[in-house]
Amino acid sequence: MRRARNSIRSPVFGRGRDTLTILANRYGSDKGDKAHGRHCYAEIYDRLFSSKRLEPIAFLEIGLLHPSDTDGAATRAPSLHMWREYFPRARLFGFDIDDFSMVALPNCTIFRGDMGSRADLRKMARSVATPFDIIVEDGSHASHHQQIALATLFPFVAAGGLYIIEDLHWQPAAIEKIAIPKTRSLCRDFRSSGTFRSPVITDGESAYLAENIESIDLFDSMDRYHIDNKDGLAVITKRPNGAGCQTAT
Repeated sequence: MRRARNSIRSPVFGRGRDTLTILANRYGSDKGDKAHGRHCYAEIYDRLFSSKRLEPIAFLEIGLLHPSDTDGAATRAPSLHMWREYFPRARLFGFDIDDFSMVALPNCTIFRGDMGSRADLRKMARSVATPFDIIVEDGSHASHHQQIALATLFPFVAAGGLYIIEDLHWQPAAIEKIAIPKTRSLCRDFRSSGTFRSPVITDGESAYLAENIESIDLFDSMDRYHIDNKDGLAVITKRPNGAGCQTAT
C-alpha cells in the first residue's frame, strides 16, 4: 500500500507573476491574485502543469462560476477561458450544475450535472471516453460532494494523472453535513493510515483509492477571508501503474 508524501506548503510569492496567474487575472478567475477570493492557486498550478502545456491532454474542471455570478444561463466561464489559452492543444471539459450552454470555446465541451450524483458524474466521464490527465474540482465545496466526486471520478483519471480539490478550508453552511468528515481531514489522515474512509464512500471505492493514490500533496490557500487557510488545496496523484481507467463500463 502506498502512503502519501508529506504536505508541501505554500509557494513563495512576490517573485513576479507566472504565466497562469497572469491569465487568471486577465479572465477574472479567483485562482489568480487579483479577483475576489484571490486563492493564488494559479502559481501552484503553473509549477505542476507547465511541462504539459503543449500536450494534447484531457482536462476537466468541475465548478465553472460562483452561483452569485449567474442569473439564469451563464455567459462566461473565467477559468475555462484561462485553461483554454494555457493548454492550447488540450481537450477541455467543464461540468457544472448550472446552464453554461451560452459559453462556447474551441475544443471544449461543457456538461450539465450534479457533482453529488454518481450517475451524473459517470455519464459525463463515460461520454468523454478517454482518461482525464487532470481533474480540477472547484464545485460546491461541501464535504460530501467532494468525496462523492473523488470516489466516482478517480477511476477515470489516467495513470500518473492528477485529481485536485480546491478550497478544502471552507464549506458552505447551508449544505454541509455535520456527520461527514472534512475532506481536508481525510487527506491528512491518508498520509498516516493509507486509507480514505467516509460514510459517503463505499468499501469498494475506499479500497480503490487506497490502492491507486500515489501521493496527496497539500497547499495553503492565500485568500484573506478565512482564519485557517492551511491545506486549502489537495493535489492527488494517481499511481503510474494504477488500475485501468473506467471509460466504457
